[in-house]
Amino acid sequence: MSLLKFITKIAVLAGVAGSTFSGVFAEEANKTALTSIGGTATLDTGVDPDDPGIGGGFDQEAFFQNRYIPNLSICTEQIERIFLSWTEAKNLFLPRREASEDQILIHATSDTLDGIFELSYKIDAERMRARVTVFYLLKNGAALNPILIKPLLETWEIADLQDELDDALKCDNV
Repeated sequence: MSLLKFITKIAVLAGVAGSTFSGVFAEEANKTALTSIGGTATLDTGVDPDDPGIGGGFDQEAFFQNRYIPNLSICTEQIERIFLSWTEAKNLFLPRREASEDQILIHATSDTLDGIFELSYKIDAERMRARVTVFYLLKNGAALNPILIKPLLETWEIADLQDELDDALKCDNV
């Protein structure tokens, strides 16, 4: 067992990990992908290593999509603007935000929420692919019960957020 995994397990057992949003715990937490949209400018890119490739039942498979985007561009600002607008409308605060020209990682939560929404966006210009994913992580580090996914999607209007992120991934009208 690596030292990093050992420290994470000790932190979870001690209850320290559930009270923090950054560092070891955030990287090792069980993430549940709520929506993920991939874009590629070529049809010959192979398997996307960032594709969560999962979804729940038939009613949730529409939340996981891949798009052919012939004019794939860096749309970091558009993706961030859409997510920040959504967090503001939902009265969430941002305990973590990391951004560069080609990547974004944002955590959003509230004092009454038992988890954290995580936005992850990456564009790999060399491989001509991009992906935006919204994950949900429980603050205590446990895995989310699959039966709770559909209510999360509905309560937090993830379908509407997905539509806006889809447009933003194409740099369309945002």
